[in-house]
Amino acid sequence: MNESSLSALSPEKLPRDITDVIQSIQVALLVLAFVAIATSFAVLLVILKSKALRNRYFVTMISMSINDLLTGISYFVLELCNLVAGVEDQKPDYTCCSKSGLLSFCNNNALMSAVALSVDRTVAVCHPLFYRNVSIYKFHVPLMFLSTSYSVALSLVIGVQGYGKPIAFNRCGPELCWNSWFAVHTLQHLNMVLAFSIFFLNLSVIVYSRYTAKKYQRRNLIQLFHIKYDEQTRVMKTLTWVTLVVVTLQIVGRIMRLMSLQAENEITYTLFYNSFHISTTLNAALNFFVVALTSVAFRAALKDIFIQSSVVSPF
Repeated sequence: MNESSLSALSPEKLPRDITDVIQSIQVALLVLAFVAIATSFAVLLVILKSKALRNRYFVTMISMSINDLLTGISYFVLELCNLVAGVEDQKPDYTCCSKSGLLSFCNNNALMSAVALSVDRTVAVCHPLFYRNVSIYKFHVPLMFLSTSYSVALSLVIGVQGYGKPIAFNRCGPELCWNSWFAVHTLQHLNMVLAFSIFFLNLSVIVYSRYTAKKYQRRNLIQLFHIKYDEQTRVMKTLTWVTLVVVTLQIVGRIMRLMSLQAENEITYTLFYNSFHISTTLNAALNFFVVALTSVAFRAALKDIFIQSSVVSPF
């Protein structure tokens, strides 16, 4: 499917079943976006208010939660506007590429946050002494800056190249904002490679951690292992699960996005293409539950915050 075929169908030609599908997807995105706003705000609140979690091990998690919050707000506002405007009376969208640039940033930054999280975990496990002593301004801040810069650069290209370009609202997406289909496919495959690389990097860190533990155990130095790696291994479980959820949903969503470009009919395109948006908002909404299920410290901090806030002093 090329650019002309992607933009060929005007809103007036949309059959009723397609409009029903589009509206259902908009409602689903609206609900997921609202959940993402609430849950990502809760993660930020718990981490920032808890002394046990407010440390270098959760810096990249804070960055990811901020992106989840931005994702939720962006999708909630845009989908609410789309629902209010309705489907039948929609005109070609001249602001599509500007909005797509924002959503593209959220999508790509979720993946790049997972990259930063994986690099952070790798350094923490493989070089624990360096990780404990290095300043966050010399390691974490540059790491997050580099990962965010990639997402910002892609979003700027989308917004600038497609500025003012009229696109049918049901076809609105970053693909039509690029002037090269080669670039579209290249970037999607590059992001897929990044996602798989994150998966294998985390697998390698787990294997290395287990190997190191067994090595210390054979030397009867298991206590020394706990002294050096206790914090890393305790946090690694949580952040590894968070990363795997992000990577899995990114891979599934991007496969669906590539499949949508090969779709031969409107309803197939709509379902495949919007699956990527569903996976993005679902990821933003799920991170809170993943952290809560895998981190005892997070659950304790969450419990303390809500118990303290619910206790009414008699004085």
